[in-house]
Amino acid sequence: MKRLFIILLVTLLAGCHSIVKMEGDQVIGDRLSVKLAPAWNQMPKIVATPFTVLTREGTSVDQLRVWVGIKPGGALANPPPRRPGDQSNANAPVFTEGLSEEQLARLFEVAYAIDDSIVRVTKLEPSTFAGARGLRMEFTVSGKTDHVIRQGIVWMSVQRGELSALAFTAPRLGFFPRMRADVEAIARSAALKP
Repeated sequence: MKRLFIILLVTLLAGCHSIVKMEGDQVIGDRLSVKLAPAWNQMPKIVATPFTVLTREGTSVDQLRVWVGIKPGGALANPPPRRPGDQSNANAPVFTEGLSEEQLARLFEVAYAIDDSIVRVTKLEPSTFAGARGLRMEFTVSGKTDHVIRQGIVWMSVQRGELSALAFTAPRLGFFPRMRADVEAIARSAALKP
């Protein structure tokens, strides 16, 4: 029993080493520079996702998702695996050139609803992100499995035909209001390298 406990502990600690603490000036996805204050934890990519995930309190509480340089034809999220006999039509939201502002915002709405969560856009307005004209969208997400209502903001822009974005979600009571100013500062600091 003691040996099993030691093996489990070593395995758990080995997994923890892949979480990277990030603070100050950082580059995400080799091209998006941001200033992170206070520190955030970059989560390892267990499954190949088109975005990087950072968190302060844990991914079940808060998530800062960062998409960098999504080319036309690139998906913003992975569709959930289908069970045998599943007839659902969960397709990944795919970026294409020439999307209207509403269509671009819809991509992120679909990305956050891909697990059958309920997403409601509450505000959509022009903004600047990573040094270019873009959009800022506020939304709520009601989780399918935990039924927690999360509030979210996403900043997005298309530069040289590629989509980059930064999105934050956290429970609307407590965590979102407490972390919102920090995340808005991160979004303002974002700059895309050529």
